[in-house]
Amino acid sequence: MEKETTTNEIMGFLQEHMVTKEEFLGLKGEVGDLRGEVGDLHVKVNQTKLDLIDAMDDKLGDLRADIVVLMRKEDRKVTSLIELMREKELLTKEEAGSLLELEPFPR
Repeated sequence: MEKETTTNEIMGFLQEHMVTKEEFLGLKGEVGDLRGEVGDLHVKVNQTKLDLIDAMDDKLGDLRADIVVLMRKEDRKVTSLIELMREKELLTKEEAGSLLELEPFPR
């Protein structure tokens, strides 16, 4: 059989565990401070993401430029080879023209 809780026990529990208005307002202020800190952290994380994306964009731009430079060098080699083959009459003028149109940087 369960023992009934007395009013004195309830009052004792409330006195031990209750929060005063001042304590509540203090906790509310601390929560508000935490909210501000979390907001500041969120801004810093977003700024870091943007900085990272900007750095990646720069790196990708540099890589693209390097690839274009390499492709242009290879393009000159292929063009020179086609012209040499045309001079030696290994290719007709039409064949050389159609090959030159297929390049990554057509003339």
